[in-house]
Amino acid sequence: MKRVSTIAGVLFLLATGVLLFFLGVPLLAHAAIIWSSAATHPDEISIYTPNLAKHWYDGTRTSNTIQIGSWNQPDFTTTASTTARIWVRWNGMVINVLDIILFASLGGDPFYGSGSTTARVINQPYGFYAFGVSATSTLREYTLPVNNGTTIRYGDELWMWLYPSWAGYGTNHWIGSNGVLPYMEICEGSCASEPLPPPDPCATPGACASNVLFLPGIEASRLYYRGALGIEHQVWEPNYHTDIPYLAMNADGTSRYPLYTRDIIGALQEHNPLWSTIAGMFGTNLETYGGFISFMDDLVASTTFGFKEWRVYPYDWRYDVRDIVAQGTPTEMPNGSIQQVYLEDVLKELASNSPTHKVTIVGHSNGGLLAKALAAKLGTDAAQYIDRIVMVGTPQWGTPMAIGTLLHADNFSDIPSIIVNTSEVRTAMRDMAGPYGLLPSSAYFAHIKDPVATFNPDGLLSGEYAASLGEAVTSFTVLTDFLTDVAGLNAQMGSATDVRVPLALPDALVDKGTATHDALDAWVPPAGIAVTSIAGWGQDTVKTLAYTTGSRVVCTSTVFSFFKGCVDTPELEHTPVTTQDG
Repeated sequence: MKRVSTIAGVLFLLATGVLLFFLGVPLLAHAAIIWSSAATHPDEISIYTPNLAKHWYDGTRTSNTIQIGSWNQPDFTTTASTTARIWVRWNGMVINVLDIILFASLGGDPFYGSGSTTARVINQPYGFYAFGVSATSTLREYTLPVNNGTTIRYGDELWMWLYPSWAGYGTNHWIGSNGVLPYMEICEGSCASEPLPPPDPCATPGACASNVLFLPGIEASRLYYRGALGIEHQVWEPNYHTDIPYLAMNADGTSRYPLYTRDIIGALQEHNPLWSTIAGMFGTNLETYGGFISFMDDLVASTTFGFKEWRVYPYDWRYDVRDIVAQGTPTEMPNGSIQQVYLEDVLKELASNSPTHKVTIVGHSNGGLLAKALAAKLGTDAAQYIDRIVMVGTPQWGTPMAIGTLLHADNFSDIPSIIVNTSEVRTAMRDMAGPYGLLPSSAYFAHIKDPVATFNPDGLLSGEYAASLGEAVTSFTVLTDFLTDVAGLNAQMGSATDVRVPLALPDALVDKGTATHDALDAWVPPAGIAVTSIAGWGQDTVKTLAYTTGSRVVCTSTVFSFFKGCVDTPELEHTPVTTQDG
């Protein structure tokens, strides 16, 4: 949440290394034929009946099973309309019955060997599928039903088991082949006579790149408000401090004002010349995602890497990430209307247009948590649409920086008060569920030894906290007590509008943030989704807030206005302690 240097530095890493993560997977054919065991089927191979010989067409195999190929497509789940097609003839004078089973497996023959069955593709309704083969002199096409809801995964071996169960004339069947292996097609639909699809340019892993969905960090999506006359003004990033009250939330977690979004912050000085003035005064580069946006646009325009589109999902970061996934975000459409846009819909639309039919999600900071929330909602279906999640600078278990932001508005202390009044922004954030998802979770304390806060016991005010909470906050329970001011100490530290005094946070939002983190911390990527997490390094990152007691001189007027009485007054102070270890 350190808005300028941290975001710019981390996204530089992303912009220079993003190509490492755009590796695609094979593409499903767009014709009815999804997979075939061979390129052609002009030849025939014969299957001997059991009463003559229990082996394959050439008399050399000792079982009636054979591997007909490997699944070289992305993971595929059959539906009620999925079928298989083979070509068979029988040389007798009446119909003969042929039993067939098709299994997907790993490691070899799933019928007679050590291969492990991964999917039962055809085995209905009695453990095999029996169909009548007409007595003909030429191969005849047969369409067989496939088990519904069976998932065949990339790299699975496909093994066929054939057994002529009624051989009235005791001879054999002939099955269409490529001269060596039985020929079979798996289709979506009836497999009506269609030519095989042209060679798939994305059939080789890594040959094509997926479309990209970018999820920005907290405070990185612009928020807008339309007044009574329909005149729009930008609420975030604020033009002036009078914009901050429009960020207010109601007690029930809804927005007090109907805010909407449409874009993310490319450069802070885009919409307000005052930001440019500040940048000039302090020599600061206020650009956030501007360089990354240009980089991604150039990648798409170059066509070198094969992906067609990248898209940003701006969102109302005031809300909890799980609520954003479930409820969507009010967004301005190109025609000017405001519509609720759902992240899941954006993902599926991008996937439908992707060369790989999947999407690579890149999430920065809070965007990484949003990506996990989306994948968690999709469950096992997530792998149908997502091939990789790249998280950049994402606080997986939370960050102590969020403590300073919520309690003291630390991240805003360097911004002139004409734009951001720290007391007002802290009050507004108090009721926003989004920032609570960045607080250290219970998993943080299970992995990190450094305390998230310390209290000097020798100071008058910091000593009060030390006596109540201990000198170091090293457990989630103690952190929660401090955040919610269970001991009631905050009121003794000074004015509630003084950002040096901790702000007591509501129990309900702390609990909501805890529940979200517990769910996301327990999330395990489903098979088929690769996850890469890029941690920052060499950037100052807050690891502890060190509280001490300082003092300042306070002067008050006496009865004679030209005389003032001055006294030393203790005040609570805190110093962010940083690390560069990411």
